[in-house]
Amino acid sequence: MGRMFRVIAIDGPASSGKGTVAAFLAKELQYMHVDSGLFYRYFARFYKETCEDTSVVGALAAQLLAQPTAEVVKFFEPVLEFFYQKSDHAHIIPVLKTESCAQVASKISTEPNVRQCVNTAIRSIDKNLVIDGRDTTTVIFPDADVKLFITANVQTRAKRRMWEDETRISHSTLGKNDVPATERSTLQHYVDAIVKRDQQDATRSVAPLICPEDAIVVDTSEMNTSQMCEHVMQIVKVRLNIG
Repeated sequence: MGRMFRVIAIDGPASSGKGTVAAFLAKELQYMHVDSGLFYRYFARFYKETCEDTSVVGALAAQLLAQPTAEVVKFFEPVLEFFYQKSDHAHIIPVLKTESCAQVASKISTEPNVRQCVNTAIRSIDKNLVIDGRDTTTVIFPDADVKLFITANVQTRAKRRMWEDETRISHSTLGKNDVPATERSTLQHYVDAIVKRDQQDATRSVAPLICPEDAIVVDTSEMNTSQMCEHVMQIVKVRLNIG
């Protein structure tokens, strides 16, 4: 029996705008919005004492997979409930959104057992959803109703990530001087981080960044937020045959 809900899956390089587009589509269509990257960041944060050794993290994930599926889903409950908007777990999101957490998450996401844990949790969702992140269009939902690959040049993506972090810091309860220097750096720092992330994502043996042949590619380098979102919305409306 096929799915009883619709899936819009979005992949692409870091800070390309896929999260912004996904959030916009979900709000307009009244679908659930799921950022698959937050599951990896949550895993990284939970095992922060051992994440430097990916083999250890892989073993921990294997132990989790040895348990019933319900236990795997329960492990990610804070993240799932945030997406379902059923709880007050929103306070964990700013912590998971930091660049330092992103780097660790990218590293541990090369572990097959970690990826299987995350994919198991995501597949437990049974509502119309817009999901963005790695593997969403190829492994998690290869039969998605709409597949999008959102991209942009390095300079544009670095500026977007820098703006995101500056916004997060300005809304933080910490004073700016209390925020680690790596979290309030120059544009070049972000360019270097994006290039490093792209290299990691494109060359890793497990789940490298891939644009599936049946995905619609959208380059957002020359688009502002409104243009990007409206452009993608028109694509989705045509694909889903909605007015």
